[in-house]
Amino acid sequence: MAPTTPHLTPKRRSRADLRELMLVAGLELIAAQPHINAAALNYKTVFDHLQQTREIRVTHASVHERIWPSQRAYQLDVLRRAAEGLPAPTFLDEAGAAATVVREADLETNDGRRQATREMIRVSCNADISSADVTLSVYRTIRMALAGLDESDDEYPLVERAIEETRVELGARYVELFHALTAALRLRPRAALGTDLETTLYRLFAQVVALADGFTIDGADENRLELPTGPNGELQDWHLYSWSVWSAARTVLELDGEMPDEDRAL
Repeated sequence: MAPTTPHLTPKRRSRADLRELMLVAGLELIAAQPHINAAALNYKTVFDHLQQTREIRVTHASVHERIWPSQRAYQLDVLRRAAEGLPAPTFLDEAGAAATVVREADLETNDGRRQATREMIRVSCNADISSADVTLSVYRTIRMALAGLDESDDEYPLVERAIEETRVELGARYVELFHALTAALRLRPRAALGTDLETTLYRLFAQVVALADGFTIDGADENRLELPTGPNGELQDWHLYSWSVWSAARTVLELDGEMPDEDRAL
């Protein structure tokens, strides 16, 4: 009698391993999306992704009610995991557009500092709006998820806490960058506002986030402008988001140093 080949059954993954696999797959799908849509992060999409990228078959029954009580609970877990990795290294990097402009600028004259501030905002914000900024996209998506929940929902406190923790962490990182830039450009809060630098920069961060939220809805190719803002009045490419951030910065910051007050405006 010919020997038979034993049938090898794949080892069943533990709940912890399967949970991690699903979360990693969700993060991969988020990274591939120009604008994150939590609703599109459904079980089937994730199952298909795992099948295509790893040849791993996962079924609805293996995760639903075994790991997550609902698909929405899974989506929120992915978003919370994404929030833990924020902020993404966009123009926060020392080698990024903002820092590069400041390093190469003429900071010895008041006009040079004004030009450097405006150019730093134009270049960095133009780049920011043109790319899939995972930092702000995840932040925005988590907030939208909260807006879709009723306050009586069991998951509401968890999402609310994730948003608050993300806001604080993201804000701290951006304000750290803003501190470095305002020090290099020798800027200070506008005296007429009566606020300290830390408060001023946190408020500016809140404006930047709100502006990014609004303008990304229209897409990077919309709201483009050409304005005569070059060193000699040359036309330069602006996105309305960048111009709005520049306008916001001018309302809260001014030049520091020994000079008449009328010369401090950016």
